[in-house]
Amino acid sequence: MMLRILRTFQMRFRYKHPQTQDFIDVVNEVTGKDLSWFFEELFFGTLNFDYGISSVASIEKKKYVRGIFDVDGRKEEITSKRIKKMEKEDKKSGDKKYYITEVKVRRFGEARVRGDVVMKLKVVFEDGSEEVTNWRGQKRWKKFTFEKPAKAKYAQIDPDNIWLIDSNLTNNSLKRKPSRKGIFKVATELLFIIQNYLQCAVSLI
Repeated sequence: MMLRILRTFQMRFRYKHPQTQDFIDVVNEVTGKDLSWFFEELFFGTLNFDYGISSVASIEKKKYVRGIFDVDGRKEEITSKRIKKMEKEDKKSGDKKYYITEVKVRRFGEARVRGDVVMKLKVVFEDGSEEVTNWRGQKRWKKFTFEKPAKAKYAQIDPDNIWLIDSNLTNNSLKRKPSRKGIFKVATELLFIIQNYLQCAVSLI
């Protein structure tokens, strides 16, 4: 497309003195779209163009929920103990775990795409699968949700590197941060052991 634009512009204005608007007119003609907004906002304007990923998170989708439910006209209680038992049975039978992945994309700058132009979002998962979707990019941010049998590996906006005018390409992709629940659990247990040790030490004094 770009070669067609440049070729048309060169043939039409050879040995002439074209103005900027002449080039914009050729772009609109060849593409069949009104892209004047692109030049007005990103070429002539001073607004910052910056789209990126603000967060990527994956949490396990709970198959069982604790509580009291109506089952065939009678009340049935699902306890934590029963949930653990059912989860063990699922593990033995080879049932897959599913994860809810949330990706937040953000327009960090003031400039934005217009018309029917969209920003592409690609999410890559740990099992090698991918999800690709589009964002209109008008609002300040948007959250995309995916349900997959694997956690997200990373998310990337503009994966084809079309928008090289983006002022900060470093925020165009983001890896999922590992959960810290395990760290907090170990830290809590360690504090409990230290507390018991100190109590025993004090009692011996």
